[in-house]
Amino acid sequence: MNDDTLRRSRRAIMRSAVLGIVGGLAGCVGFDGLESSDSPPATQKSAPTTTESTASSPSAPTTSSPSPSTLSTTPTETWTPPATPLQPTEDKHEERINDVDFINKENPTDGNGYSNFNLQVGANTWMKNVDPPEDEDGEPYFIVEINGQIVARTDIVPFRKEGSFTIPLKAAALNQFDSGPLNVRVSLFDEDHKYADLYDTWTGTIEYNATRTT
Repeated sequence: MNDDTLRRSRRAIMRSAVLGIVGGLAGCVGFDGLESSDSPPATQKSAPTTTESTASSPSAPTTSSPSPSTLSTTPTETWTPPATPLQPTEDKHEERINDVDFINKENPTDGNGYSNFNLQVGANTWMKNVDPPEDEDGEPYFIVEINGQIVARTDIVPFRKEGSFTIPLKAAALNQFDSGPLNVRVSLFDEDHKYADLYDTWTGTIEYNATRTT
């Protein structure tokens, strides 16, 4: 090999070595650049925020304590005048009321007489087939009058040939009368569709005292 050829070979070897070194350096720089540019900046991952809801336990049902009962006086008794029998009435003229007694008589705080009372009526209220032309059964009831004013009217009473019926009188009905004798009239009626049938009456007297008991 001559000198010229030897020089050319040395140059080629040196060129290859330089290129190899330069290439290696370029490769290192390139990979570092890709890594830094492609990867997003690392950020510290924050813990997920959770909305903390406090679950309240079901509240116990509220029960209001009853207020202490207040002792009150007896409420004022009310009274409405009863309905009058259907008019005109037909008088049957039968002896059906056997007797009437004043019962549950209350003594007044002052004076004579009675401040309250009820009635016990013995009567025949059997009214089978008394309403022609259909021969329907009757509907017996009692009316109580004091000094000509109706103060009590019973519901329909059961059929009894020898019946005993208690008729209570409200104090509010008696309060309208002054002290003195009261004329009491008890009547037995049969309720009809067009008018009332009067079967019998009883009259009596009782001494009334308007002073109320305590």
